[in-house]
Amino acid sequence: MRGAWWWIDRWRKSSAFICMTLEQQGLYRNLLDVIWLFDGKAIPDEEKALISASGGDARAWAEHGATVLKWMRRVEGGWTNDTATEIMTEARRLSKIRAEAGAKGARSRWQTDGKVDSKRYSKPNGKPDSKHHSNGGAPSPSPSPSPYPSLDLDNSTDLGGEGISPTRTSAHPATNGGGDGFERFWTAYPNKKGKDAARKAWAKRHPTPDLIARILTAVEQQTHWADWTKDGGRFVPHPATWLNRGSWDDEPVAPSLVSDLSRTNLAAIEGAKALLKARRG
Repeated sequence: MRGAWWWIDRWRKSSAFICMTLEQQGLYRNLLDVIWLFDGKAIPDEEKALISASGGDARAWAEHGATVLKWMRRVEGGWTNDTATEIMTEARRLSKIRAEAGAKGARSRWQTDGKVDSKRYSKPNGKPDSKHHSNGGAPSPSPSPSPYPSLDLDNSTDLGGEGISPTRTSAHPATNGGGDGFERFWTAYPNKKGKDAARKAWAKRHPTPDLIARILTAVEQQTHWADWTKDGGRFVPHPATWLNRGSWDDEPVAPSLVSDLSRTNLAAIEGAKALLKARRG
């Protein structure tokens, strides 16, 4: 795809925006552009490829590359980004919907009850207008509808450019039909406690196919977060709690920020202990 759209408010609330320097943000956004440009293909895990994808500045990549990759995900064949994949999947889905709606609208304009509407294409004298029937009676096809995704998404912003016809739909095909998606959520969610409460919380959200896809993607991502993996998953929230909080929109805390805060807290504690010991002595 040669055009991309972006959730501006989601980006500005993300840990990447908050924790990265401007130079790191530039490298990161360039990587996301390349993933989009090459239709979701992973960036090869090779230094030359990563330098080129991030903008071609070897010095900047040497200094900041390791930090930037903390917001990417290593997969077979290279590096990808789950948010970029999610947005690209949604773009394809909307492209398909628009294409189908455009084709249906064209058919309704050209035909009436399955036949060509002769009145629509008649001259004032009642004879058919030959310019509309030069292909043997069938009307000339209407221009193909633009495949670019709609701008009426919640929290979305179009960055311009062109799209391509969709090659696949949702990353979670089951969300396109059949059931309300709860069982897929329950299967994916690692904490199997309070199923009835979780089902009620799910029903309150009245999840659309778009929301179901976002929820399932978030569960996949968050199962790898430190809070969910430490102590055998002890701190994974109950599913009802997670749903009631809308936690599919949570952003991960930057690993470097956690370690820096931990070191700061430990230093402060040790300093306080030393001060108390000195006073008592």
